Amino acid sequence: GLVASVASWDGTSAGPIDDARLNLVANAYPPRGASLLAACKVRRSVALGRPDAAQVEWERAGLSTPLKAPPGTSLTQRSEWLLARLDLLVARGECDTAADAAEGALKLALAQGRERDRVELLLVAVDARERSGQPRQALRLLAVAVSLAAPGRLMQPFLNRRGMLSRLLNGADARSIGVIQAMERSFIERLQLQLAEH
Repeated sequence: GLVASVASWDGTSAGPIDDARLNLVANAYPPRGASLLAACKVRRSVALGRPDAAQVEWERAGLSTPLKAPPGTSLTQRSEWLLARLDLLVARGECDTAADAAEGALKLALAQGRERDRVELLLVAVDARERSGQPRQALRLLAVAVSLAAPGRLMQPFLNRRGMLSRLLNGADARSIGVIQAMERSFIERLQLQLAEH
């Protein structure tokens, strides 16, 4: 799908997946596919360390500034839109705003049973707290994200934040992170192995 296609995009038009191909995939979606594509590209640009390109994409797509999804968007689109906005806030150094908004959105995600979104929102808060020099809070939030992700082996959201998690987990073990269940310890070990591969 579109999210997976953008995850393979290298942020340029020179790679095997370029803007034209992404637009073809987006056009196969309902009318709001363009805003979903824009949100995914914003997130991918931030992940690639290109916050200026993410900001340009945000503005080009005409996405509004408030932390509220455009009317008529699907649940998936609202999630990607919100996560894109939060990632952009973190990349611009507005970490407290991003962390507070992510932590506030967790309640709605819990009420709606959106486990993946809960993991993603927690990881936004982890990223924001780590960047703002609060590693203890970041590790506490990471432990919660791991406890949610471990049963389903939901690894990709963690790998999407490879750089930040490599810094945060440098020299850490499961005990210092605060995970105690065998499944969670195993998840952390697998995550650290995959982070070390790149």
